[in-house]
Amino acid sequence: MPPTSPPRMHLRPTDPSAPAQNEPNAVLVGWMKPTTVRAMPAWLVNLAKTRSPTGARDSAPPAGWWISSTREEAGSSGLRKLHADMILPGRPGYSLSCFIRLISPGKAGRRRGHGLVEVLTILAVVGFFLLWVLMALPRWRETARMAGCQKNLMQIGVALQLYHQANRQYPTVAPLGVGTPGDSTVKAMLDTLVLPDFLDLKGPDQKPKPSRATPPGVRVPGLACPSDPWAMAGRFAAPLSYRANTGDAASGLGGPFEPGWVATSAAIEAADGLSFTAAFAERLVGDGRDGEPGPMNYATAPGPVGDDGCPDAPAGRWRGDAGSTWAEAGWRATLYNHALAPAAPRSCVAEDGRTAAIGASSSHANRINVLLMDGSLRGVTPTMSPAVWKALGTVGTAPPTPAK
Repeated sequence: MPPTSPPRMHLRPTDPSAPAQNEPNAVLVGWMKPTTVRAMPAWLVNLAKTRSPTGARDSAPPAGWWISSTREEAGSSGLRKLHADMILPGRPGYSLSCFIRLISPGKAGRRRGHGLVEVLTILAVVGFFLLWVLMALPRWRETARMAGCQKNLMQIGVALQLYHQANRQYPTVAPLGVGTPGDSTVKAMLDTLVLPDFLDLKGPDQKPKPSRATPPGVRVPGLACPSDPWAMAGRFAAPLSYRANTGDAASGLGGPFEPGWVATSAAIEAADGLSFTAAFAERLVGDGRDGEPGPMNYATAPGPVGDDGCPDAPAGRWRGDAGSTWAEAGWRATLYNHALAPAAPRSCVAEDGRTAAIGASSSHANRINVLLMDGSLRGVTPTMSPAVWKALGTVGTAPPTPAK
């Protein structure tokens, strides 16, 4: 192996009392390529003998080099130093002193190829690492999407509290199935706060600066859950992944956003409490295709929908426009209830739009995010107790204040 630095040479007299002389033209005739440090002196000896006709030491040196002495010193960082004194031809009384620094094979190792076992081991480790990354990547992405979805719900909670501060009541949902559908709770908050979205809200203690309201039919950032595939697919212009809770009945009674009633924070706190009452929950957006049953779509029912669930419906009654707009109040897009268990496989809406069994659902693995009236989040699972789920959807024994 070549030295890591060039040799340094100087002439010194064999008589210690004589002055040393620099020899700028003195060069080493070659580089060492030893396999071990112990082979270095032998190499220098061979080099000196090839330069000396006799290979013997004499008082009158022939035209050649040979080694007068060598010594080896241990250096730092795994390096070794070799000192070699050579008789310099044509300069009686002087010798050539060489200092060569080389890497010690005992520390740095010798250059050699990798064996088959080593190569296979390296490939196995690299393959295992790549497989682990590929398996973990979807989980990392879903974790990021889950965080974004929770952030959206919390911002809706901040807007809900700001709305209550401005109006001393929560948004009111107009009676369903009567005339033109009214504004949704989301639209009421956007219009009251005069904001294009809820993303920049800092908290209920910081009143936002009015900006501009967003017209219906325009996509609002923060209203579509990143994990909701059809909400993110762009099939609808203004999708909504988060719905307001009407209660635990198919008729829409008992909840903070019961159609035709007004709820206040004082009334809810006096009953079950703000931290035990659901305000909004995730609900999958439809796939935009009618005639296809699925948990993201809903079926229309000819008569009133009861609390016992949705009846069987032919494919022709299934609609794919669930959650297609955030502006219109109704079961089709902006309201849900706790009549069905979380992640129920079927949802249905009466043809007259008055009753429905529209449950909460999401694309998260075994979790649905629910926003409570106090602004906190709670994760529920499909196996949650039906009694607990229904209790979470109602205000409690204290009824909401009738709308004026």
